[in-house]
Amino acid sequence: MEVSLYIEVSSKRIKPGKASFCYVLEYISPAGNTYTKSEIGCMEASGKRLVLSAVVRALGHLKPGCRVTIHTDLRYLESALMLDKYYSAPYNYDIEKAHKKALSDFKKECGIEWKELM
Repeated sequence: MEVSLYIEVSSKRIKPGKASFCYVLEYISPAGNTYTKSEIGCMEASGKRLVLSAVVRALGHLKPGCRVTIHTDLRYLESALMLDKYYSAPYNYDIEKAHKKALSDFKKECGIEWKELM
């Protein structure tokens, strides 16, 4: 299943201390029907945390195995994923190794710790 994710955030405060975000998930079925899921909200978060929180919220609506194309002008999100960096020259890693390397760098940059669920 191919899904498009359109995402935007704003650092302008609608409510004191809270920034806003919105996203739209779009799926076009083989029959040509368009299905969407969207959310607009606000939360207490810095710019980077707001972007990642919005993406996580959006992706949480998808079933495993979906291919997602993210449409955004948020340079941070693009650089956080860094796949192109490792998938092309000079690294030329295969896609699996590129994902692992990008995720590893992303975890270091953002101070994220992953724990496996038992």
